[in-house]
Amino acid sequence: MILSGVPFVWALSNSMIIPVLPEIQRALELSSVKAGLLVTFLSVPTGLLLPLAGFLSDRLGRTRVMVPALLAYGVGGLLVALAAAYAPDPFPLMLAARALQGVGAAGTTLLAMALAADLSRGESRVRALGALEASNSVGKLVSPVMGSAAALVVWYGPFLVYPVAAVPLALLLSLTLREPPTEGAKRGTLMEYLSTLLTTMRSKGDSLAGTLLAGFAAIFLWFGTLFFLAEVLDERYRVGGTLRGLYLALPVLAMALAAALSGRHLAGLGLRAQAALGMACTGVAATLSILLGADFLVKAGVAFIGVGLGVTLPALNTMITSLVAEDRRGMVTALYGTVRSFGSAFGPPAFGLMVALGDIPLFAAMLALSFLALCSLLLLVREKGQGSAAPSEEVD
Repeated sequence: MILSGVPFVWALSNSMIIPVLPEIQRALELSSVKAGLLVTFLSVPTGLLLPLAGFLSDRLGRTRVMVPALLAYGVGGLLVALAAAYAPDPFPLMLAARALQGVGAAGTTLLAMALAADLSRGESRVRALGALEASNSVGKLVSPVMGSAAALVVWYGPFLVYPVAAVPLALLLSLTLREPPTEGAKRGTLMEYLSTLLTTMRSKGDSLAGTLLAGFAAIFLWFGTLFFLAEVLDERYRVGGTLRGLYLALPVLAMALAAALSGRHLAGLGLRAQAALGMACTGVAATLSILLGADFLVKAGVAFIGVGLGVTLPALNTMITSLVAEDRRGMVTALYGTVRSFGSAFGPPAFGLMVALGDIPLFAAMLALSFLALCSLLLLVREKGQGSAAPSEEVD
């Protein structure tokens, strides 16, 4: 199914760049905080525009939003590379082009999932959504290696992968995909949409807040930890090139395996307990890193974190989609996607700032955030009416 290419391409957005941030820092003589902004400038526009992308796709049609979004995503990557290659002061232009990519990223994976649901029913829908999930997982797994390999050619090489992947996919979607007609006249206005969203937020109150906070914390920790790992491998262990990309793929593999197995073997715990267990595992990894040092985090702790978040995220995904009735599920899911995008946006620069404080303060901050997420799940979330955990997971 051609739609499976969309979550694969989307998975490259930040995961392909993080392994090569040290090379970008050296090429442009940047601090680690400034280099992390290349992640932030994509993720913030994505988070802000996710609800609008869903709203427009309901009225205009999924492909009418998704195709221009993929083109913007690909062209943005090309503009980053051109700025890096030819501009006398490339970094501001690179950030602007990454923001364009973020605008495009908002109209990709969630719309592909919605379109797959529109085009299928029953077991075929389950298979279609499963294919999208699998494609996204493959993208997350191979993206660190792809980015590192492209950077061996030229340091801005990873940004050239985006147009090569996204532009042909957009053309294929526009030429081959047909979707059911959109009944825009039966849908409300933007103000009605926002009013319904606010009503939902008020009615669900504590449970929604607890789930959103845990989702933000999980993604913030994940992208921040990967950023820190890339820095440590480069500066302390002198690991570079594709070897660094392969190393960064290992915690992603741990997360994917934990996500696949948790729904099958931990479903009896209940969703809230499963999510809390994963955050507790992340907290244990941070605690052991405080006691044993950065070597533990690099050699084993990051795998603990990957397993913990692999257990947490599928439960959170199911919790958020089970909080409300079907007619409000899309807007709540978009809100959840926004919060997670902000987590990926602010994780790398925040960890870049904390690196200057030393390892112990950074690990202590990781422990504190894990504990905050754990408390939000245990104290705020009510599990009544929620379904069982799903064996898949979605990461930006």
